[in-house]
Amino acid sequence: MQAKCAAGVLSHFNLSVLISDDFMRAVEADEAWQLVFPLGTHPVPVGGELCERVWSGGTAPQLCLVHGRIPALGLWDRIVQAQYASAEPGV
Repeated sequence: MQAKCAAGVLSHFNLSVLISDDFMRAVEADEAWQLVFPLGTHPVPVGGELCERVWSGGTAPQLCLVHGRIPALGLWDRIVQAQYASAEPGV
């Protein structure tokens, strides 16, 4: 018999997040946090916003595309609530 999951819920899934000092400073200051991903060889979309960020495991900044912004404190609260409710994500 196959277990059913609520819409949007991942079962049997492990998630870890890397929390940077910059993110924690944004949480403490209640600032917006950029949601970014390295641009790599992809073209910059028209009107796209770029930033530089040292990516996990690297030492040099990489050019990243900004996909949006959210309140850092709100994201931190969601991470903590999810960790408390299901032991995921690991921080």
